[in-house]
Amino acid sequence: MSRHLSFTLTTTNRAIVEGMLHREGGHTGPRAFALRRKLEGCIVVPPSDIAPDIATLSSRVRFRLDEGQPEERALVANHAEEIMGLTLLAWTSRGLALLGMRAGQQARILRLDGTPETIMLLEVLYQPEAQRHVTGEVQKGHRAGHGAPHSFSGEGAEICVSPA
Repeated sequence: MSRHLSFTLTTTNRAIVEGMLHREGGHTGPRAFALRRKLEGCIVVPPSDIAPDIATLSSRVRFRLDEGQPEERALVANHAEEIMGLTLLAWTSRGLALLGMRAGQQARILRLDGTPETIMLLEVLYQPEAQRHVTGEVQKGHRAGHGAPHSFSGEGAEICVSPA
């Protein structure tokens, strides 16, 4: 039996994933199944309502592959934003798995060679939507540092997904 992982996307991130699906040829492209599954299984919220421990595009995340060392990357939508070793394209299997994930969640994905690996989102180090919320509070007269924190961990929130 498999359990389905719940993802949360902002309306903006959902539109970008829909655009990726369209560019993939809708139902026939190589990544179409994963993109459709992400869209069908997501909860969509306005950017102002996204929880700060959920990975969105342009978020800086710390994640682990299998039992390896933690890695940090920024999730980006296209090659123009890509910087080797610093970013992770959202349309790759790893990037797509992380997009919309909450800190502490994990999923099984396939490597390019077809072997499975587990990816776990350990922490959202920076999320642009959360930063806008903090910046908005500072602009409203609140002192800096008294808004939402900038990093979050997901201890105790582990979710395991096995292939269907």
